[in-house]
Amino acid sequence: MEMSEAIRERRSIRAFCPDDVPDEIISEILDEARWAPSWANAQGWDVYVIKGATLARVKSTLAEDSRPKPSLSRTSGCRSGESGPSTSNSA
Repeated sequence: MEMSEAIRERRSIRAFCPDDVPDEIISEILDEARWAPSWANAQGWDVYVIKGATLARVKSTLAEDSRPKPSLSRTSGCRSGESGPSTSNSA
C-alpha cells in the first residue's frame, strides 16, 4: 500500500459491534504492533487489554467523567441581599 493510498483510504470508526474480540486476534494485533517504530526508539507506550466486568466499570467511569458538571452559581461579587451591577445607562 502506498502512503497516499493509506492516507486517503483511512476511516474513523465511531460505532463498534458489541462482540468480544477473540484473544487470538488481540494477541496477533499486539504481536504486530511490537514492530511499529517509535521516535528515537523511545517505545513510550503501555498496552492494557480489559474485558468483561472491568471493561464495563471503565466505560461507566469514563461516561461519568465526560458528563457536563453542574456549574456553580455565578455571583457578581455582591453580598447577600444586594443587587448586581446596574445595567441601565442613566448618568
